[in-house]
Amino acid sequence: MQLEVLPPIREVAYNWQCCYCCHGWMNLATSPACEQCGHLRCGSCTYSYS
Repeated sequence: MQLEVLPPIREVAYNWQCCYCCHGWMNLATSPACEQCGHLRCGSCTYSYS
């Protein structure tokens, strides 16, 4: 009997923190830019996963 190997569960980011001014946490779906400094969300920003 072979066991089926399932792909890993993908984590989904919900919130993010600005890498420029450290303001956070903002909703990923509703805030494309920092509410405090206007920095556009980028790969250097911090994201929370669930």
